[in-house]
Amino acid sequence: MGGGNTAGGNAAGGNAAGGNAAGGNAAGGSAAGGNAAGGDAGGNSAGGNAAGGNVAGGNVAGGEADGGNFGGGATFDGGNFGGGEADGGNFGGGASFDGGNFGGGEADGGNSGGGNVGGGSSGGGNVGGGSGGGGSACVPSPEVCDGIDNNCNQVIDEGVTVLCGDDADGDRYVSSTATSARCPDSTRPLFGSCPAGFVAPQQSLGTDCAPANAASYRLLPARADVDTDGRCVGSIVQACVGISLGAGQRDPAACGAQDDCNDADAQRYQLLSARADVDNDTRCIGATVQDCAGATLAPGRRIPSSCGTQDDCNDTNAQLYQLLSTRADADSDSFCAGAAANECSGAAPGVGRRLATTCLADDCNDADASLFSISAFIIDADGDRRCSSAPSVNQCAGNTAPPGLSFPFNCLSQNDCNDSNPAIYQLLSVRPDGDNDGFCFGPTTSQCSGATPPSGFRLPNTCNVVDDCRDTNPLATAQCVLLGAYTTTSATKTCFAVPPTETFTVSATNICPLGFTLGTLSTQRSAGNGSCTVINQTSMSMTCNGLDGATCRIVGACNAI
Repeated sequence: MGGGNTAGGNAAGGNAAGGNAAGGNAAGGSAAGGNAAGGDAGGNSAGGNAAGGNVAGGNVAGGEADGGNFGGGATFDGGNFGGGEADGGNFGGGASFDGGNFGGGEADGGNSGGGNVGGGSSGGGNVGGGSGGGGSACVPSPEVCDGIDNNCNQVIDEGVTVLCGDDADGDRYVSSTATSARCPDSTRPLFGSCPAGFVAPQQSLGTDCAPANAASYRLLPARADVDTDGRCVGSIVQACVGISLGAGQRDPAACGAQDDCNDADAQRYQLLSARADVDNDTRCIGATVQDCAGATLAPGRRIPSSCGTQDDCNDTNAQLYQLLSTRADADSDSFCAGAAANECSGAAPGVGRRLATTCLADDCNDADASLFSISAFIIDADGDRRCSSAPSVNQCAGNTAPPGLSFPFNCLSQNDCNDSNPAIYQLLSVRPDGDNDGFCFGPTTSQCSGATPPSGFRLPNTCNVVDDCRDTNPLATAQCVLLGAYTTTSATKTCFAVPPTETFTVSATNICPLGFTLGTLSTQRSAGNGSCTVINQTSMSMTCNGLDGATCRIVGACNAI
């Protein structure tokens, strides 16, 4: 439509929100020929006249003639009726004739409602509040963040703003979660390119607990530590701070394990359990109390855990500190006499006394250290620690048993079958194995033995599962006859143009093993129908059967010696 504007306006002759700037409209008014909310072609500002324009849709004090208003418009020749004008005037914001506007349109520079029909223009009119004649067409350009619709798409600053949260003190902590669109500032990358006073949500460090104080921005848990000794008092509070907590405050995690018992004195900070120890011998007296102390307790006081296991029986003498239960031990053999008695002593009982708990038993002779205990002894005449089954004998003795006797705990057994020979002491079930070849012969019997069966016998579980065939020959075990154990090479008899009977000599290939002798010999034929007869161990006679000869060898049994 001949130089009109879309959505509002133009720059240098266009409209912004229905007005012109430099010949266009601004907020419905015009400057130098633009219109605002029913202004004229002579130029309106906020609906007023500039060089013949209107203020609030006409003139001041009821309009004007020849460019004046009736009810804010002119009655004739450029005047407005209801904010319009004739000859470029408006009727209800439009013209009645000669290029005027009807319903907000304009012809040849007139305006209706500060613009055109539906915001359009005819012959230099406006679309969406544009101007004709006095306005100019919108020239699209790349959108920049300036509050103007640069690309003429009826949307201002789209795609060129950043979303920002309030950060008045510039500490990157936002005052709330609310955000707004702002023109970016490329010099502030740490703030997500948000301008001063703002920060991007993704760059925010959190919610500010003091929005007007850049030095305080976050809540940290804190406890009081006035004397800065690392021990705290009071409950945990949330302090609004900056990089670190203030003076007299401490992170609860950095507080000591115990609360400060005196937060005004750094030398006294902890309650320590204490007992009295005047002579400083580590033995204490009195009940445990709580002392407010520093690293250590005051002199004459001691931590109960460092006190001895017993209370001090004399806290004025470091050499005497404990009650000991003792008994008499005149010969110092650890065997005691008499009843136990309590004595206030030092580290050890006095001479001739012994801790009752260290006495081994009652002393049967407290004048002789070698004799101290009446014990039950077992007879062991040969001293092999295999004791006899005779009744025990009670006797006062020392650490060693009297000759011919043994302590019961020292006996390896108590069934010595020969108490006069230390090498023989136990009955073993055995079987005969005279040739000691592991093959036994005969029934199981009992023999008085030492650690092993006597010669010629074996424990039954060590015998071979097969009995010995000859217990006098260690080379003969389960078999005393080895059939076919002796063999020779073979000989072949041919029967064509030769004597019918011939003698052949052969060589032994297998002979009888040690412990065996050669027994019965025989021939073994492997081919032919001729006959073969043994002559001796290495020769045999072979006879033809018609024209059929034979192939034979000598075999023999081996008998145990």
